[in-house]
Amino acid sequence: GGVGPAFAQLTLSSVTPSEGDARLRTASVAVAAGSERVFLAAVGSSGSAPGGLLSSRDGGTTWAFTHAPFAVDGNDHQRKRGERLVFADADGHVALYGSASQGLWKSANGGMNWTRLDGLPKGDPPGVVWVAVGTATAAAESAVASGTAGASPHVFKGNNNNNNNIHAAEGRAGGHDSTLAEGTPSLFAAVWGRGVYTSFDGGDTWSLLGGGEAADQKKEEEESLSPRFACRYAWMNEASKNHIVVTTNSTVVACDLSAPKPSWVDITPVADAPYCAVAATPATAATPPTLAVAGASGSFKETLHVSIDGGATWSTDLTKVSTWAADVPWWPTSWFASSASALHVRADA
Repeated sequence: GGVGPAFAQLTLSSVTPSEGDARLRTASVAVAAGSERVFLAAVGSSGSAPGGLLSSRDGGTTWAFTHAPFAVDGNDHQRKRGERLVFADADGHVALYGSASQGLWKSANGGMNWTRLDGLPKGDPPGVVWVAVGTATAAAESAVASGTAGASPHVFKGNNNNNNNIHAAEGRAGGHDSTLAEGTPSLFAAVWGRGVYTSFDGGDTWSLLGGGEAADQKKEEEESLSPRFACRYAWMNEASKNHIVVTTNSTVVACDLSAPKPSWVDITPVADAPYCAVAATPATAATPPTLAVAGASGSFKETLHVSIDGGATWSTDLTKVSTWAADVPWWPTSWFASSASALHVRADA
């Protein structure tokens, strides 16, 4: 209950470079895990023309604009699918961006220069719909899943309307795309029409998570539960198991990353329904993890499904999702209940 956090606009005309004036339709925002004042935003207004990057290392007081070698469209109709931009290190120097039609890109200098990672398939548009950073150790994966590793005290959101800007709000952040715990980083990327891939060498090579390789890969993609049309993801830990939960256009699936041979398990609340946002709390000694997933039918009264046993059983909340309309005056109240792109489940709720 109560009023949500107040948002403050960051990309004011007085501090935004003039090159970005026509490109401030924000597609994705990354925040450095080691510094809540280091931001990077992918901005653009065309699915075919090159976009740009807005970067700030002082909490949004000043910004720099860099032209991107890939297209960025902050108002693309598939923008709800996931966060395309992520920092792969704690200091905000190594960044990854998944484009809609030009594959996955990597920057080693905070978004100034980019190189395409050819080891990951481009997929069909909307292409690489999200990129995430995990860790190679179970202990670190557990910390990421619980939101304790490098969690930022801020929540950031890009406004996808015609006058797209970036806003920040004080709040509590759980596990996040750009969180990087101590240990060797592992990368995850969802490729539209193919599935979720993993890399353990900084993005040079990739393998299909829960799928086959070489000649068997196409068959695995077609016949397995691999989330070929992934939308959003969440980390979920349960005892010694570390899961990634993924929503798709028709299912909700989970994969135990700590298993010798990870595979996908179907935990869909209602069959053949579209899903979008997903969130999870870590399990405790006394209780299993709590999961929440939102429907994505495109209506203004989406269904919210909740599980208190890690997806074994579900209950459905048919009430309209509450909003922060008073604090976000530029956004109609109903939009918060239409194809939600993000959820957060409080561990003490």
